[in-house]
Amino acid sequence: MTFDETHDKSPATAEFEHRGPRADRTPPAVVWRADGDVPHAGRARTPGAELLRIAEDAHTLAFCADGALITVGASGTRLWDVRDGRELVHLSDARGIVAISPDGRYMANVPGSFEIALRSLRDIEEQRTILHRSRWWKRGFGDVSAIAFSADSRRLATAGDPDTRVWSVADAAELLRIKTGPTEFHGLSIAFSPDGRYLATTVTDRLVHIWNSFDGHKVQRLDHKPHAYGRVATALAFSPDSRRLATLCADDSLWVWDLATGSLALCVLPDDHTPRCFEARMVAWHPGSTLLAAPCADGSVRVWDVERCLELLCVEHCTPPPRSRRTRWSGEDSLLGVSGIPTAVAISRDGTLLASGGAGGTLRVWALA
Repeated sequence: MTFDETHDKSPATAEFEHRGPRADRTPPAVVWRADGDVPHAGRARTPGAELLRIAEDAHTLAFCADGALITVGASGTRLWDVRDGRELVHLSDARGIVAISPDGRYMANVPGSFEIALRSLRDIEEQRTILHRSRWWKRGFGDVSAIAFSADSRRLATAGDPDTRVWSVADAAELLRIKTGPTEFHGLSIAFSPDGRYLATTVTDRLVHIWNSFDGHKVQRLDHKPHAYGRVATALAFSPDSRRLATLCADDSLWVWDLATGSLALCVLPDDHTPRCFEARMVAWHPGSTLLAAPCADGSVRVWDVERCLELLCVEHCTPPPRSRRTRWSGEDSLLGVSGIPTAVAISRDGTLLASGGAGGTLRVWALA
């Protein structure tokens, strides 16, 4: 059976019906849950109210169409029912750099430095291997640092030194190769625009490049000024209407760019004492394209109204803030490798829930609207 021959199943949980191997049959503990059901459309709670807390690390988060939550952490990929914290599925062999296609049919992960395993979630036994190797791969250079699916789930982008490549999900054929520059560490990001026209990439020179995702032509270059080393972008996200691009940098500065003009729609700069965070991170847009959620180095998760340049919500993911330490990436204090800091956020497709997670920390779900 090929990827294109898999039959359709409407419930999102059917995507994981064929369960992979489990390292532990005992799921992580629900350490706190609000009374009653998690709100859905028509049953809103106070924004910022905590609804669920689970003892599980999660560096990648995504909501399914039916409201179930997908998390990726050190123990693998899990699917959760956020109404009661039940674990629905556990794929223990899918960890590290993982991407789930927007339609929930495919998963890609990086089991080795230079290869990507592409599998159908409706038939776990059906998978392909994509080799992303540079000419220096035998010397240990050019390993894959980021992967991303297009909005239609037909293409997969993989980033590695010195190029980014686009592959066909159906047959794993290489469609495009773009020379994007060096990637010194795994805290870099790539993202397709929801309309499929553009591909954004980050490199360690503090620039974000936007490319035509079909022919590789460079469309735009976004520069994070001033040129401080901490301004390397570690997270990218296009707004659902593809009009804006949000970037979160290692110095905890948040930027929102108007792609039609290349100007800034929002810029939130940290104070001079904010520690650097070179972990790969995630930012999340509300379905309405006006609200943006991002994890912060002080241990909080914040939501901004981009149109009004206004902070609407701040919740504490971890308290007190994690301790910083020096790293080889910067002479200043950094949060690289420190447990507990929130690094991933996700907003449900109906815009009512906000989830936050981090490596070695706790998964938390909040009411957003």
